[in-house]
Amino acid sequence: MNEQQLSEKFLKFLEEEKGYPKNSLLSQAPAYSIGAKRIQADLLLLDTRIGNYIGIIEFKNNINPNIKKNARHQIEQYLKVIKSESLPSYLVFPLDDNDFQILVYGDEDWISIKKDEFPEFETLSAKKKIEEKTEAKEAKERTYKNIEIKREIKTRTSLWTLTSLILGLVTAIVTFYISIDKSKNEKTLSGIVVFSELEKLENRIKELELKQQKPITSIDSIRVIDSSSTYKGVDNRLKIIENGIIDSPEKTLAYNKVQQKIELLREQIINQEKLIALRNENLINRIEWLNAIVIGMVIALFGAAIGFVISNYNEKKNTTANTV
Repeated sequence: MNEQQLSEKFLKFLEEEKGYPKNSLLSQAPAYSIGAKRIQADLLLLDTRIGNYIGIIEFKNNINPNIKKNARHQIEQYLKVIKSESLPSYLVFPLDDNDFQILVYGDEDWISIKKDEFPEFETLSAKKKIEEKTEAKEAKERTYKNIEIKREIKTRTSLWTLTSLILGLVTAIVTFYISIDKSKNEKTLSGIVVFSELEKLENRIKELELKQQKPITSIDSIRVIDSSSTYKGVDNRLKIIENGIIDSPEKTLAYNKVQQKIELLREQIINQEKLIALRNENLINRIEWLNAIVIGMVIALFGAAIGFVISNYNEKKNTTANTV
């Protein structure tokens, strides 16, 4: 019995003894190409009510270990193409001109079964329906699980982002207060330096006053001694000063005005320096505050980025695990 005769005998067996409708037997199954190889099933069993395959059958003229191995490999490739890897697989070969043997693929190898053990149409269809319900239930459970995982990842990402923002804000505040303390310390040091310089100037002024008082003391001592030459010299100097004032009173007044203008200019310079120092201080405070904000924002963005990367990694890892 050749393959054609075997196929016709087996189709008759399915219709008459197992109750398979004629339209459920696809002897002209779709052909596919895998690489340079063309594969096609000898017979596909179809349940038109659910619109899905319920079994696959291969016919062989004879049987041996290599034929079994090649048949299984061919069936596996075909089932992957039609995305029905769980379909029951059968191998049929002739025993003589009037009889044939049926093999079903088990967990690891082909297993021989009797003709009456071959499932009827309704049995095989019911089995497929149960498998579809089970697969639908498992798919639904996977969907719910993925939703829960995504919700958990979203919550974790939100917590990461919130933590990063809080950390950035705290860093900004701490940096700002550290900068304030630093500026206070700088002000204190500058005040100490200023007071030290003022003390030096006061000491210097006292020294100059003492030096200015020394000639008067010597003159007083000369007056006590009643030195006529010294008295004459002082008297001459006073006369020169009086004559100068009498001769040029405008110059004397102008000199006083110049001294007053110099004092005013000095006060204006001091006030201007104070104003510039105050503006510089305000500018430094603003710069330090902006630096603190920028540092906080950078830390917050860095933390949020890390949280986002970790969350995506976990999501991809879980998705891959669920897919497998």
